[in-house]
Amino acid sequence: MLVILIALMLIGIEAVRYQRQASLVAEYRYRLFQLRDKLREIVVRDPVARRSWVFAYLDSTTAKAISILPKVSVWRLLALACVYRDDEGYQILSTNLERELAKPQFSDLRKCEKELTAILFDFLVARHRTLHASIELVDWAITPAQKAVDDMRRRSLDVAIKSPEMSTLAEHEPEFGGVGACPVPV
Repeated sequence: MLVILIALMLIGIEAVRYQRQASLVAEYRYRLFQLRDKLREIVVRDPVARRSWVFAYLDSTTAKAISILPKVSVWRLLALACVYRDDEGYQILSTNLERELAKPQFSDLRKCEKELTAILFDFLVARHRTLHASIELVDWAITPAQKAVDDMRRRSLDVAIKSPEMSTLAEHEPEFGGVGACPVPV
């Protein structure tokens, strides 16, 4: 009888955890949909942004993030950060994106890129609440570990919005792909 009660409790705990995860994914997908709508409002009023490959990249990467959000985890991002640590193609794409986002005419797109990063970070913190608390304890106790953790967070989130598994940057960045600016109907 005790074994059956324990099994039922474990099933119940797993059901609650699954429901919490589904609710969390829905909440953050909604935030990503809002970001995508904001991006599209920008290009409606700004013809320079409309013709930019940066908009096409941010729009399609946001859509991709919406679709793969249930699979996004700290562990996946750490693995991607390790895989792309010394990847030359990734470095070229990242540098070109940073150069474009630094241009004054793309300040609104730069804000959207930062918001995309913040949404993904918030999602990871909410998804891995216990892990985040443990990392904060290590940050507080060991100062060098704090810098390493912050660097890995930044690198992981950077990879999250630029790597081929999670973004469409390679398809839109003209110097890398050898294509012109993204054709947008006017």
